[in-house]
Amino acid sequence: MEDKLNKKNSKSKIILMLSLIIIIIILGLIIYKVFILNNKKDNYKNEVEEVETDENYKYKLDIYKSKNGYLCQTLDNDCTEVAFSIKVKSEDAKLINFTLDDSYLLYTDSNTLFIYDVKSQEKIKTKLEPIYQEYDVIHYNNQILGITYVKEDENGYFNLKTNQKMYKNKYASIISLNSTYLTGIRENGMMSLLKIDKQEEETEFPKDINNLDIDELKFKDKKYYIISPDSEIEGYPYAIFDNNKKLLSANLTYDNYNFYNEYLYISDNQTLKKYDIDGNLITSISNIKGEIKQVSKNYALYIDSKNYLNLINIDTKEEKQITKFDSEKYNFGFMSGYYTKEELENIDNGKEEGYYIMLYYNYNRYEDGKDENGNYGIEYCYQKDGNIKTYDIKVAEGGRDKPVLYLYPPKETNIKVEFSNPEYLTTTYPKYKDKWEVKAYPNGDLYDNNNKYYYALYWDEVRYHEVDFQEGFYVEGEKAIAFLEEKLSLIGLNSREKNEFIMYFLPILEKNQKSLVYFELTKEREKYNKLIITPKPDSLLRVTIHIKKVNQKINIKEEKLETFKRIGFSAVEWGGMTY
Repeated sequence: MEDKLNKKNSKSKIILMLSLIIIIIILGLIIYKVFILNNKKDNYKNEVEEVETDENYKYKLDIYKSKNGYLCQTLDNDCTEVAFSIKVKSEDAKLINFTLDDSYLLYTDSNTLFIYDVKSQEKIKTKLEPIYQEYDVIHYNNQILGITYVKEDENGYFNLKTNQKMYKNKYASIISLNSTYLTGIRENGMMSLLKIDKQEEETEFPKDINNLDIDELKFKDKKYYIISPDSEIEGYPYAIFDNNKKLLSANLTYDNYNFYNEYLYISDNQTLKKYDIDGNLITSISNIKGEIKQVSKNYALYIDSKNYLNLINIDTKEEKQITKFDSEKYNFGFMSGYYTKEELENIDNGKEEGYYIMLYYNYNRYEDGKDENGNYGIEYCYQKDGNIKTYDIKVAEGGRDKPVLYLYPPKETNIKVEFSNPEYLTTTYPKYKDKWEVKAYPNGDLYDNNNKYYYALYWDEVRYHEVDFQEGFYVEGEKAIAFLEEKLSLIGLNSREKNEFIMYFLPILEKNQKSLVYFELTKEREKYNKLIITPKPDSLLRVTIHIKKVNQKINIKEEKLETFKRIGFSAVEWGGMTY
């Protein structure tokens, strides 16, 4: 009996002890929550209030906007309206700059650097010292990544996640590529991919393609190929890398590569190659029997040793001879290439899908570029069933040829483009029906109402305004590259615009051997067919090159060229006319 009582007492003691332990734990949790967690929350709340809602924020920093609604750094005649105001502590708070798309701005307040999110109206306090001459917010897909900073003796990248300076004094410029990588560009043009999360240079691109004149490295159509234009090397090649940064080709022009059905097609010397999106070689066709002129969709056009134009399907390896090409008689048309039914609806409705080859008559062989029937050339169409159709070209290549219009708004913008004299237009792409309406982005990308991509707006015009060449320049063919590079830079075209302009008009100057050149610029161009762009650009550049073949050197009064300054929303057009 006594043993039973002892066991019962022991059990009661254990239960009592466990109950006391549980009570102590509960009391401890209550004390922790009431006195510690709440205190921490109050401290956090005070920290937030100190930044965001403290009554000491009794000043405001006014941010202005232009007449077109774009943010301005300074108050002037075009920027008089307040877009919004930011509450600040100091009367000396100062705006530093905006990102190009007006998404974020940087300002200093009480010796502290802040990032302001324009859309959410949130401000981020940074630990980067406000002692530098230049700053820029690095962001990607609405995510702020860091800040680049520059002064005379120091530059680099400040990681907002780790509050660390990275890549100090290693690169002339650092720009964002995506949420994982930055692109670092050295003084000599050499490029590296830089890890954002940790200081690591993953890839330095090969020296045989250094000195690249680029705005940024980019992934083509969000695929895995990196394309880098280079305007320093004769021929203006592009370099293409796969997702592992392996160089696929470093000697390309626009006509040498093509993305089609998620495959990459490249012509490299006399070899055609097809890659998948991971950079794996799928097909290779070697020893093409001639000069490859163009790759379009999965076709390549080449001229063989007997001067015949031939098409080869890179997938099936089937070949088709089209016609004989006489370079003294024809110019190869820029718009040649494969067109689907949908694309033809925007260019020349009623024609069948196929590969179109446009051959224009040379002016030095045909008077006014026309044959006896008044046609300006012949267009060949190789159709999917293997048949070849021919069409007479009714529009002069020597009209105002290939004007293209680039649009660069500071932020995503719906833009309408019209002409004061639309009756002058002939071929247009996309199809011009009373107006063009596109959504434009700061990098120049354009999308129509069907979300179809265009890099520029294209048209041809009838010949309605000629010049007398009382002033201009005398240019010899072998000096044409240097001449165009110098004058186009002086006028104010950027790298891409110069590249495309030169690729189109350089062959004409070289073939002429001796030419007179006159540049018709914005003021004169606007007199004859005014561009009506809504919203109105802050800056507009229109350039038409007039080229006249001559047989001997001619002394001509040199034309004075003004330099275009890009401010806010800028629009740039170039085209040309031959005589």
